[in-house]
Amino acid sequence: MQEYARSLESELKILKTAESQGDKKSLANINGRIGDIYLSIAKLPTEGVQNYGIVTTDKKENLNKAIQYSNKSIDLSEEVGDIVQLKSAYKDLYAAQKMMAT
Repeated sequence: MQEYARSLESELKILKTAESQGDKKSLANINGRIGDIYLSIAKLPTEGVQNYGIVTTDKKENLNKAIQYSNKSIDLSEEVGDIVQLKSAYKDLYAAQKMMAT
C-alpha cells in the first residue's frame, strides 16, 4: 500500500505543476494515471488494503476518486484530441463504474 501512497503523492505534485503551467495534454495524462492508481487500490482484496497517508481502505471512496480523475482525463483528452489517453481513461472509467455496481 505504501507504494500506492508514494505514487499518488508524486502524481499529485506533478498535477499541481502541470496545472500552474496550463498544459492540458499533460493534465489529461496525469489525471488518467491518478485515476488508474485509485482503481488499482480498489481492486486490492479488502485484507490487502490499509490506510496509509492519502490512501484509504474505503473501496467505494477509491472507486469514486478513480471515476472523478478518469472523467477529468476524458474531458481534457477530448479537448486536446489525445485519442490514446481518451481510450485509456474510458477503460478505467468503465472498470470503476462496473466495480461500483457490484
